[in-house]
Amino acid sequence: MAVWVIKGGRAGEYEDAFLEKGVAAIGFGLRQSIADFPDRDALRDYVASPGAANQMWRFYQEVAASDLVILPRKRTSEVAVGQIAGPYAYQPEAVGQHMPHTRSVAWQATDIPRSHFDRDLLNSFGSQLTLSQPGAPDSEARIARITGAYLGDLPAAAADIAAPTATAGDSPPVAADLDEEIDIDREIRDRIIARLRRQFAGARLEHLVASILQTSGYVVAQ
Repeated sequence: MAVWVIKGGRAGEYEDAFLEKGVAAIGFGLRQSIADFPDRDALRDYVASPGAANQMWRFYQEVAASDLVILPRKRTSEVAVGQIAGPYAYQPEAVGQHMPHTRSVAWQATDIPRSHFDRDLLNSFGSQLTLSQPGAPDSEARIARITGAYLGDLPAAAADIAAPTATAGDSPPVAADLDEEIDIDREIRDRIIARLRRQFAGARLEHLVASILQTSGYVVAQ
């Protein structure tokens, strides 16, 4: 079983359709079935971008039933997790003419807060490719545990078993896709949130929030 990260448009404009219709979809401007091409080379010859052709071919041939699918939601800053539930299909009517290449997905959780994931996992979700694979170690098992804990199928502490939390000095993981680019703005926000979680857990977080409110002119009851 593999793990795939898929994006729902540059601004997340297709995310709701993915979740409502139980699919994951890609486009790249190809208005015919990927199955019409005998191999990857033929698709590369037809499509202007080799990178787009590679992603389309992987979506068609490498993504398999029961593989995990990660949808980092840009509009809500949450993460959706599901499993591939069917074969490739060319369905312009499913999501829209711009995203006609689909795989059916059984979405298990659609609103997991990003703070539930360690930084190395979030880094590996940050590729600007439409379709990629996370490079963080043990991604499949860790994501499954986090999803199970969020849904109440596992004790909450089970999500922490996978690996130690990354520290600020850790090197970023090696990406599974060599041409992967990281969303820098998202990466900075995630690092700040992770640092605040580590440094101001419990009562210390209450004092931090109180100090911020007082600085802004509010009166905080002690």
